[in-house]
Order: sequence, then structure tokens, then C-alpha cells
Amino acid sequence: MTDPTRTGDGGSPAIEFRGVSKTFPDGTRAVDHLSLTAAAGAMTVLLGLSGSGKTTLLRMVNRLAAPTSGSVLIDGDDVSGTNPVQLRRHIGYVMQDPGLLPHRRVIDNIATVPRLLGRHRDAARADALDLMDTVGLDRDLAMRYPRQLSGGQRQRVGVARALAANPRVLLMDEPFGAVDPIVRAELQRDLVTLQRSLGKTVLFVTHDISEAFKLGDHIVLLDTGARIVQQGRPADFITHPADEFVARFIGLGTGATTLHTEQVDGRTLVLNTNEQPLGLLDDQPRSDQPDNPAHIVGPTGQERPS
Repeated sequence: MTDPTRTGDGGSPAIEFRGVSKTFPDGTRAVDHLSLTAAAGAMTVLLGLSGSGKTTLLRMVNRLAAPTSGSVLIDGDDVSGTNPVQLRRHIGYVMQDPGLLPHRRVIDNIATVPRLLGRHRDAARADALDLMDTVGLDRDLAMRYPRQLSGGQRQRVGVARALAANPRVLLMDEPFGAVDPIVRAELQRDLVTLQRSLGKTVLFVTHDISEAFKLGDHIVLLDTGARIVQQGRPADFITHPADEFVARFIGLGTGATTLHTEQVDGRTLVLNTNEQPLGLLDDQPRSDQPDNPAHIVGPTGQERPS
């Protein structure tokens, strides 16, 4: 049986889908023989419209959904050989509704999983306070109840709780979809910083191309049945869209542009519908990746990791 607490070399694991399919009892084919690897220590974004199978794929990782055929592996171990309860306690999971326990204070919501794993209450609470710092929550909120928090604060508590058992894998299912645009932008920026500092393997689900471009080291665009239409770095979708579907999905060359570019000081700036910059599209390939024709760097010129 797989040991979900196994640390191996101490690094983050890769997540691998090997020929997975999922057919529901009503005959709906949500996933059709998909193979995909989410790289260790990177943020892989599953992008697609509703019904493309992205959430079903995410739920296969922690066994909230079982594939009809094929297998899902973490660090080379098939998750089907792991006790599902133990598996979930060692995988961080953040949803659009953080699902906080309403009768528990913030500090105890964050400490929930470590306490279930046998950690002493005082130690779990001390770690919870440190995690509040990590996700940008004021410690003064520790003794409040979820109903006393804003939507953005509740979502930060959800992220802190997902990290509380120090999981090497973090699953995020449209976690910022229910907050207002300003808070959403803040949470997105903080998540990028957090992922870079902690080096977690993150599998992130969204239908928002702008969000995918902001967050993803690797983006996987899915169509119905979890068919992979295109995958790659954000810049690949702009410089080399695989087909007309991809071009239309990201808004290239359409009147109602979802994503577009604009020349600023001789460089190409990538913007979303609200004219917010997502980054600069550099026409020069990276020296260590000569096959890549372009890459995106942040608005201040700091390059995104590949």
C-alpha cells in the first residue's frame, strides 16, 4: 500500500494520469483516455469550460472520484492503493467554497488536519499562527469565527488549512471564483509568491484564461471529455495557438477579446479584458531553452519560471 506520508528525497512529487477515463452512471463520458503529467514543484493549470472534465480530473487525485479505467499516480505510486482518508489528509485541497467549520475559530479551522493526524493542540495552534503569516492573514483574526471574516479572508484561511499538514501536493478547484475582482487579483499574486517559496506541486482548475496566464507554469487547455487541445507555457498559446479553437478561446483576433497584446515601448504587453497587464511577451528565446520562441515576463521585467 502507498504511504501518503512518504517523503522520498524531500522534494515535491509529480502527478501523473495514465490513460484515465471516467464514465458516469448516466453514460456521460467526463474523461476519455487522458494521459498527462503535472510536473513536480510547478503550478499546472487545467483550463476549460464547464463540462470539460477538469474538476473530475482534480478529484481523481485525492480519490473523491475514481477513474473507470486507467490510473493516477503521485511520485510513481498509484493512489488507488492508498486508504482514501489517509491520502486526503496529506493532500491540500482548496475549493471555491473553503468549507470552513462554522463553529470553530480561525486558528482551530487551520489546525484541523494536524489535530486529526495526532499533533498536540498547542503545537498545531502555534503552527496555525505561522501559517496565518504565510498566507497574509493578521494574527488578530485567529480567534474569530468564519462568519466574522470577509470572503477573501475566508479563502486565505482555506489555503492555510490546506497547507497545515505540509502536503507536497495542493489541489485548487476555482478557489478564487467567488470573491470580487480586486481581492481575486490579490489572492492570485499571493498564490504565485507562496508557490515559488514553498515549491509545492499545484494542480489548479479554472475556466478563466487571464487567471491561467497569471498563475500557470504549465497550462493544459481541455475540451469536452478532457481532451487536451493544447498544453504548454503561457507564451505558447499566444505565439503558437494549436488551432482556431485555441485562438478563439483565448480571444486572439476576436472583437470581444479575452486576451490581447499591445505594443508598449517596443515590447509586447499581454492584457486581459479589463486592460490589466498579465506580463510582457518577450520575442527573444531564453538561452537555456532555444526551442521556445517567446516567454512571458512579469510587468516589472521579472521572468516567470518555466
